[in-house]
Amino acid sequence: MQLLDEHTLEHGWDVESAGADHSTSAHAAVCPNDVLDAIAALRNLPGGDDPCAISLQLALALDHNARVDDALQLLENARVDLLARLDSPVQRVIAPRLAGRIAGRMATLAADRGRYAKALEYARHWNSMASCGSGLDAANSQMLALRVRCWMGLNQVHTAIDAIREHVNDGRQNWVEPSLVAAWFDCEIADGRANDLDQALPRVLAQTPLDLAECVHEGARYWNLIRQPRSVQLERLDELAGWDAARAFTWLLSTGPAGIAARLGALDVVDGSLRESELAFLLARTGHPDVGPALLCADAQLASDLQYWWDEWRAANRRWIALSSAR
Repeated sequence: MQLLDEHTLEHGWDVESAGADHSTSAHAAVCPNDVLDAIAALRNLPGGDDPCAISLQLALALDHNARVDDALQLLENARVDLLARLDSPVQRVIAPRLAGRIAGRMATLAADRGRYAKALEYARHWNSMASCGSGLDAANSQMLALRVRCWMGLNQVHTAIDAIREHVNDGRQNWVEPSLVAAWFDCEIADGRANDLDQALPRVLAQTPLDLAECVHEGARYWNLIRQPRSVQLERLDELAGWDAARAFTWLLSTGPAGIAARLGALDVVDGSLRESELAFLLARTGHPDVGPALLCADAQLASDLQYWWDEWRAANRRWIALSSAR
């Protein structure tokens, strides 16, 4: 597993599907075809302490080398193999959850390539690895967002609207992701029920519980922001990061080393808190060398522990150093 981790690091790939790669396709190194052929030929799940993670890493290599069909087949083989590992009580609990995680990666990968029908098929087997209430809520929102994206891609707007409305009104939600609300606006407009946000907003509010109205208004602010020019989104990067960390991280990386360093003020401590906490965490995830000293300074002034941030920065800094030395 360590070898695969090093391989991913050297390429600058982000293992998490929602993340952003640290190297652009223009600067990406290509894996040798014989290595890719050997990976694609695997028919049994590799062993090790974390067979699910190994399969995800191998599929990542195939996908980043324009072999998405091989990546999907490898993941399907791994999913089926995991479900066959039910020899002990522990395996009967863990194996289906790991198989569900793999199905989620397959669904995301297919959706990213515009294969919406296939993505919906994979998503049927997707389940969350979360064990706490808030984690489950976030995972359910993520799964629904992907399905909505696929339904919209297949022009099944009514299905998308019904699913979002059911989710919002199921009585268990105390928060709705702004991106999901924004998708609801898009559905209303795509279906001809509204011409623009001004018309979509009251329609959505009328179908939403009063205690979630602020979520709808926040979704409207998010909807507006992501339609602004890049320069405006960069000016409001902390706000964007709070709503859509993946998009904000992509914009942050696009500014290059100088642009990242220019935003270190987000780590300044003001009245006992970080000036821009959402952006500050993304800065840690870049691994930029100047972020480390800034984190150290902030950590000394804060009552809360930034250990998790340090862990993120150290891991990302290894990638930064590897990519810098390769250029």
